[in-house]
Amino acid sequence: MGHLKLYGLDGLLLHKVAPPPSLDEKAELERIASLDVTDFKEADVREEIINPLLKIIGYKKGNKHSLDRERNIKFVGSTNRYIDYSLTVWEQDFWLVEAKRPHFNQGVFGYKEASQAFEYAAHPEIRAALVVICDGIKLEVFDREDSVENPIYRLLIKNLVREYINLAQYLAPVNVWFFYRRRLLRELDRAFEKEGNLNRVTEFKEIMNRHLDGMRSKVLSNFRANSKKNENRYPESLALADPTDITESLYFVGHSHPAIHNMNEVLLKECRSKAAFHTMYRLFPDEPRDANDFYFMHATDFLIRLEASDINVNWAPSWLGGQIVRKDKAVALQNSLPLFLSHFEGDDSRRVISLVSSAYRRIAKILAVTTPQIRKSAEFRHLLTRIFEPESAWCQILSSPERNMIFEWEGISLVETSKFVKRFSRKNESFKVNSAKQELVRILNYEVSLLDNIENYKALVSEASIGEIHPTEFCSVSYDNLGHGVLCILEHYEKWRNYVISNHRDLVEENAKLGSWAARKILGEEVGQSSQYIYDESIACKRFFFGDENLQKRLNKAYGRI
Repeated sequence: MGHLKLYGLDGLLLHKVAPPPSLDEKAELERIASLDVTDFKEADVREEIINPLLKIIGYKKGNKHSLDRERNIKFVGSTNRYIDYSLTVWEQDFWLVEAKRPHFNQGVFGYKEASQAFEYAAHPEIRAALVVICDGIKLEVFDREDSVENPIYRLLIKNLVREYINLAQYLAPVNVWFFYRRRLLRELDRAFEKEGNLNRVTEFKEIMNRHLDGMRSKVLSNFRANSKKNENRYPESLALADPTDITESLYFVGHSHPAIHNMNEVLLKECRSKAAFHTMYRLFPDEPRDANDFYFMHATDFLIRLEASDINVNWAPSWLGGQIVRKDKAVALQNSLPLFLSHFEGDDSRRVISLVSSAYRRIAKILAVTTPQIRKSAEFRHLLTRIFEPESAWCQILSSPERNMIFEWEGISLVETSKFVKRFSRKNESFKVNSAKQELVRILNYEVSLLDNIENYKALVSEASIGEIHPTEFCSVSYDNLGHGVLCILEHYEKWRNYVISNHRDLVEENAKLGSWAARKILGEEVGQSSQYIYDESIACKRFFFGDENLQKRLNKAYGRI
């Protein structure tokens, strides 16, 4: 970053760290740097130095960041001129390169070499602020709007390997793109440098806001097009994940159905290569483990795929059927469904863990919404993502301060739930469920006390505009996200959708009464239409509060629901 001028936090939004060259690219840079250009002509400089260098930096003919060679432009009097290289970013002309034959006795480029390039850059079809001149010995980068006397960067080709990353900081496509945004700010400074009327500043700000608002449809259109091109990248990346990473991390957050499919295919592959015991024991140990709604949703999909596979299951925990599963893999799924759809009715240990996971998430969100420091931390992490991650990467596209806040409370919930389980588990002992229940009640009371000290939490959440899809405040308070999520999985499998209606219709109806659209859909209702299943708070009280109506009412009141 040494050659780049930053302007505080705004500067982080308008710069990008250039990616380092690959091993093959580094080898090519070494070849270029070692060339003897004694007998080179201008055409040799273009072919042996500029062409491969532009390719490494990221410009390829026909690519989204392309180049035109021998670009024809016209001047007054029908005069034709030809630019050696006109470089385009997102199909827009942004900078140019002029090749020269080697000048061995000249330390810097003079007027004769540079004037032609500056003339071409000023052409209205080009409007290039960045001008690059290269003679095979040296390369100079000029910011034409800053100085046409002194380059902003100078490179001896023999030092190309060592200094490539500095060159890429100026000329890599995304950096050129951001350069032009910085250029707009520089022009804005010039436009208002002598302004003495604040009303003119306000008027122009309104004009710019209207103009940028008008660009929103174009930006959204570009985003959709980019998303469509890249929509398979994330699910495909999960197909390469480590099995342990899946069961200990990735299983705890929501994913699309294709992504869930790829994760579970990795686990099935592990079952084939190592025997199913290893995977089954991590997913479903005898004693309760840390888990949340998403975890059991994804595990349901795994059990469905396992049942349909040719894999022999040599072990299952007693709570999923134990030895019986060896003869009939379907037993594990059949035993799990009534537990998942009832939020672990009859299994207080796993119910407490699921409930505490949701409680930690809700509390983490309360603190994030009401604590300015957390918001600032999320904003800073967004800035780091913007500057260090590739512009087309999913983490870059999806990054925002709000999304980082969501990641924060997802992470807090995961870590604290793990600590909770360890606190009430002892080696060779059963989970201390009664002590865990007491701790859960204490956590819920703490949540109520937090909300009691916040004036109009609902309004604060609305003003924060975080845009969270996951119904954090409702989960395990008035809405069963575990039951709903499992039914969403079953929606994709006709065999098991029919099974649950035939064998556990009462539990599906209970979820419908708690507001699950997936339950209502499986029961034959149209999504979005009025339902015959009226909300029943007694079901929520039984599932989420162990029948404690007073605690249920206090928490609902604190969230402003009653």
